[in-house]
Amino acid sequence: MTNNDTIMLRHYVPQDYSMLEAFQLSESDLKFVKTPEENITAAMSDNERYPIVVMDGRQCVAFFYITSWKRGRTI
Repeated sequence: MTNNDTIMLRHYVPQDYSMLEAFQLSESDLKFVKTPEENITAAMSDNERYPIVVMDGRQCVAFFYITSWKRGRTI
């Protein structure tokens, strides 16, 4: 983390894409998670997914999405 130890979560914006392209996942991580690019593509075609970027200063340290769940929806 940076010296001020400030972590910020915010919604993904298209200007983040190049930063997320450079985001590195280990081979072991890739067994369990998709890349940020794959998640962004999925989120752009699903209006119930909300991509979130986790920032430590100017550095992206994590990426995930939150899924909206409507009442009555089943798996």
